[in-house]
Amino acid sequence: MIHIREMKDEKDIEGMLALQKKHLMVPENENEDWSDGFVTLEHNPEILRAMMMESPQMVAVDETGVVGYNLSMYPHRAKSFPVLKPMLANFEKVNIGGIALSQYPYMIGGQCCIDAAYRGRGLLGSLYRGTKRKIESSCDFIVTEIARSNPRSLHAHLKIEFEVVHEYATEHQVWDIVLWDWSS
Repeated sequence: MIHIREMKDEKDIEGMLALQKKHLMVPENENEDWSDGFVTLEHNPEILRAMMMESPQMVAVDETGVVGYNLSMYPHRAKSFPVLKPMLANFEKVNIGGIALSQYPYMIGGQCCIDAAYRGRGLLGSLYRGTKRKIESSCDFIVTEIARSNPRSLHAHLKIEFEVVHEYATEHQVWDIVLWDWSS
């Protein structure tokens, strides 16, 4: 049986990092088939511990350990990742009902990953709903970006009720900014 809960200890951190490493798009994994999804940002235990203190970091666990995760962070935490500067700059271009996203209280979906053997079971939605239950009273939205070259992730997010609100291109990638509106 799979349980959805907050990341709570070093075992969860180790399991999350192992799953991340398996799906991390880096040159040493260049022979991998990324059509089934990938992650682009590598975390370390120190960052995860700090994130756990500030916002819910959700994991899907079974008897084998962590089989999925959904990280979250407040905008101030995202500023500690230089690689996220383009995303944050583009968040400034997003308007909701004619009002800048930055004027709302929101959470950033930091990264999510489901082990290939567990996909298609609705775990991503369960993880995001777990995040929502923890923070919806203090946030109107959760927003994240998805590489256009990762259509599986975009499709999974749209199924949960996210909608594309902006897109932008960097030198190597086109990104969709997606948002799940919790305010209504």
